[in-house]
Amino acid sequence: MSVDLREDNSWLKPVGEVFLGLNPAAVIRRVVGVIEIVPSLSVLQLQGLTWPQFVEHYADEPAREGLINGWLAMAEKRVAPAFWPAYLPFKSGVIARLRPVENDSIISFVAHLSTAGHYDLLHTLLGTDLLSVMDRTIRTGQHLFRGEDGPLTDLQVKSLGNIIGGAEHTQQLLEDLHAAVLLPAIAAPRPQPLNRLLTFSMRDFTQRRITTQQLKLDMRLSSEPVYCHTTIRDSVHRLLETLLAGIAPQTSVIVSDRLAEDTVQVALQYTSQDLGLQVPNRIEPLELFDAGHRETIRGVRRLITTAHACLTPVGGRAWAEPHQGTAGQGAARIVLELPRWKGPLPRAAAT
Repeated sequence: MSVDLREDNSWLKPVGEVFLGLNPAAVIRRVVGVIEIVPSLSVLQLQGLTWPQFVEHYADEPAREGLINGWLAMAEKRVAPAFWPAYLPFKSGVIARLRPVENDSIISFVAHLSTAGHYDLLHTLLGTDLLSVMDRTIRTGQHLFRGEDGPLTDLQVKSLGNIIGGAEHTQQLLEDLHAAVLLPAIAAPRPQPLNRLLTFSMRDFTQRRITTQQLKLDMRLSSEPVYCHTTIRDSVHRLLETLLAGIAPQTSVIVSDRLAEDTVQVALQYTSQDLGLQVPNRIEPLELFDAGHRETIRGVRRLITTAHACLTPVGGRAWAEPHQGTAGQGAARIVLELPRWKGPLPRAAAT
């Protein structure tokens, strides 16, 4: 079938909703919504295109790899259904949802495109503006709280402590909202080897106590492919930085992984006498809209909640637990559960 690929692809900007029905060979066979919303665009321009052809012509260039990987993850079952992303970025202000169709002799998957301009706006507002303001507010408040510009009265100490606490709480909530809801509309998850994604060396950390107290980082990660957003690397770096600041002298943080059928569990094992890093019982993260988010979260729960927010868009999770057989001796581990990518990696991810 001859398909007219127009240079003008601005039709997606005003479109409210478009549904593309694809057959098992990833060929568009049905289109719903385009004619009603954009009369100048013929259904024949889309029918007969494969998903990669459609993505190449109509999606923004930075989004194309994520959309192709998303098709592989879902349609070819490289990733278990429980870990499919809810949506993927398609164009500026447009997101795509891919879902299977049952009981249809022709269509096996539907691609639902919808406008989501508010995601772009909120991503910029939170990621660039509000989080930066909150960080400066906290730093300035802490500087004043320490009395570096002169002594404070008891009332000033109390008031400033409340301000800092409120700013920290707001910053935590905004960070989790950004990671769990807004970022997935801007950047897609990627399949990549676990050791490439999460391996660190001691050169990645600058704390002086690493040398003076003979601390070590023992990385034992496999090359098993996982499917998640690369922001989890920043979260794990923050985790390791915090652990290296609080583990017992002359001990190590051991980072290892264990394969399950659909997931890879990454464990950060450590020993610490710091009360903030103690894990007497299993600790679960707070979900974004849990009532507990109304207060500032600290210690291990804060660490795992941040990591959990990064994993939420792909159905991953995080928790902390006492290290088996050594509970009560300060030994614990933080566990991250990442979706496993089954089958070969796409060429771009493998190189």
